[in-house]
Amino acid sequence: MKRILLALGIVFLAAGCGVEKGGPIPPVPDATVVLQQAWNRYDALDFDAAYTLFDSVIRLDNTMAEAHLGFGWAAVQTDQLTEAQSGFSFAIILSGGAMITPIFNETVAPTDTQRYRVVFLTLPGDTTPSDTFVVVKTAHAPVLGLSSASINYTEQPLRAFDDTSFTLKAALSELDTFSHRLVLSDTLFLNYYVYYSGVDFGDEEWVNLFAHVGNAVSTLDVEGKNLMNTVVYARAALAHGVVDSFAHYPYVGEREVRLLLAQAYLRLNLMENCVQELKNVDPTWDFNGDPFDPDNYPLILEELEKLLNEG
Repeated sequence: MKRILLALGIVFLAAGCGVEKGGPIPPVPDATVVLQQAWNRYDALDFDAAYTLFDSVIRLDNTMAEAHLGFGWAAVQTDQLTEAQSGFSFAIILSGGAMITPIFNETVAPTDTQRYRVVFLTLPGDTTPSDTFVVVKTAHAPVLGLSSASINYTEQPLRAFDDTSFTLKAALSELDTFSHRLVLSDTLFLNYYVYYSGVDFGDEEWVNLFAHVGNAVSTLDVEGKNLMNTVVYARAALAHGVVDSFAHYPYVGEREVRLLLAQAYLRLNLMENCVQELKNVDPTWDFNGDPFDPDNYPLILEELEKLLNEG
């Protein structure tokens, strides 16, 4: 038996020695060439193939910001929104960094109001502290969105905001005898985002800009879970200046970004902000009612749907 096994081993060894090895290893594809192929498939609306090709480019050279941008948009078109957000985030980092910076503010009323440039106002029609909204002036601008506002670990609802202030339904104390104004009953903690203008984008500025727009698109579509992210990324893009449309489908420009914002505001019940964006898109819209009146909700929704359909 041993002789048989030995003989078989010699035969196999001899056969192996006579087999030619594979041919030369094919050259590694040029990442820039594959990138162009990916955009070609994307522009042909073959998003599945584009997604695969963009992924191939990243595997060849993961430092190409444009490849991550394309991967993100192809992921949006194939309904892979988590992957899309990952792609856009890498595109932002590799093309210079985010246009967004987080700010934390601790406001102790009333003694620290001047230090933090905080003004407390009541809105018309409010009569009691429990029904009073406060307008908090920020020390930074332009504001992009609010992460949280809390007093004693209790979240304070956001009603509206603009570039320099937040309107909150916050707990108030009795009238302060010194200032003759209603003041916060305790420390207000604010976490918000502002536009960061000190980013050096270089030649890939457009990649960074439309990665922010892409993030706004992808977060809007995740069933309301990240709507404030939509607001933050869209407002950052507008603060930077969305002038020209994205060169590829869906051809997003300033109008489309503002409509993204309007949709997010509507879902967040920031009706005043929603109405303002709709008027930015359609200055002829003559709505002048209370945006928070439930009777006006159908009018606002009708205008939004009309503008979306026109696009």
